[in-house]
Amino acid sequence: MPKIKAYKPHPSVIWLDAEGYRENRCFGGWETKKKSLIPMQYANVAATDNDPQRWALDAITLAIEAGVIDTDTFVAQAFATQVDFEAFCTALGDFDWWLNDRHKYAFRSLVGDVSRVDTYAHLGEGLVQKFGPAGR
Repeated sequence: MPKIKAYKPHPSVIWLDAEGYRENRCFGGWETKKKSLIPMQYANVAATDNDPQRWALDAITLAIEAGVIDTDTFVAQAFATQVDFEAFCTALGDFDWWLNDRHKYAFRSLVGDVSRVDTYAHLGEGLVQKFGPAGR
């Protein structure tokens, strides 16, 4: 049986010009030119059905990769209100897939608990545990 040729792994692509993402920009998210995260109105974008979980995950991932997230002020940096943060975490509970590579490494550095970054549902629980009312 022939060997598989060696290759260099490629990280998952985050394409902010994808359909749905463009429409979500009016609700905040990652600002590529300014390299800043505009607090997201997650509850409002969730009502539009433009892939809100992935949009928010990608925006936060890009902010973490750029080094602009402060764990002491994460919720205020990423979400317009506490309700938006809670809606995001709740929505992740219904998103029971394995994290992609970029989300995993970014959120592992944010949550600090490797057991909370295997599935998106566990990530939602980990975010609530660390940044929700009990974690503050």
